[in-house]
Amino acid sequence: MLSIFATKDAGKQKIKKKKPRQNKTMELNQERRSYPRIEKDIPLKIRSGEYDIVTKTKNICSAGAYCSVSRYLEPLTKLKIVLLLPLQKDKKIITKKVECEGVVVRVEGPFPGPKHYDIAIFFSDINKSEIKKISEYVDGHLEKKD
Repeated sequence: MLSIFATKDAGKQKIKKKKPRQNKTMELNQERRSYPRIEKDIPLKIRSGEYDIVTKTKNICSAGAYCSVSRYLEPLTKLKIVLLLPLQKDKKIITKKVECEGVVVRVEGPFPGPKHYDIAIFFSDINKSEIKKISEYVDGHLEKKD
């Protein structure tokens, strides 16, 4: 695509053709995530203020999760989160609990049917050991795809 614009030069009008600058942001936006993300239903309990919401993730990475909730949560709402990761060890499935704090960074909806909202959660306060559990889970599922 070319942009065309006019300039004045010594009283004469010229038409210049100029190639658009390469938008580095566009290139980076193709995949902005720093951590691999997988689509998995993982049991999740969210505590916000006085109430708990029990749900499942739609997708997850070491930095956050995306899930559906039955009530509206404002963006920037602080949450206490408990994930139950089903990890395979020596041909057995064991459940590892991951506890952290997060913040709602995006809300979509409400959606029809049973009224619900989809929210994106950023894990704002999480120990390295908890990040490692999530990373192992995600990496294990990525390896199965290859």
